[in-house]
Amino acid sequence: MARNGTPSSGPFSFQLTFLTDEGAGLGAAGHSFTFSFSGLFGTQGSTVPEPGTPGLLLAAAGAWAWLRRGRSRKAGG
Repeated sequence: MARNGTPSSGPFSFQLTFLTDEGAGLGAAGHSFTFSFSGLFGTQGSTVPEPGTPGLLLAAAGAWAWLRRGRSRKAGG
């Protein structure tokens, strides 16, 4: 269990209700808005990198290799 008493894993659902005085006379009830939420806590799936991450790593490795090649030619030539 988490510190606040909610389960650390498993399904959850709850409703959030807002009561407003929109469109109502003085002291009268207004509109009510209710939102329902549900999902799973603590599900462990495989992490998927951002789409640009492999490309960025490949570009960095290529730039590093290109710079190393240029330096070795200057030193040897």
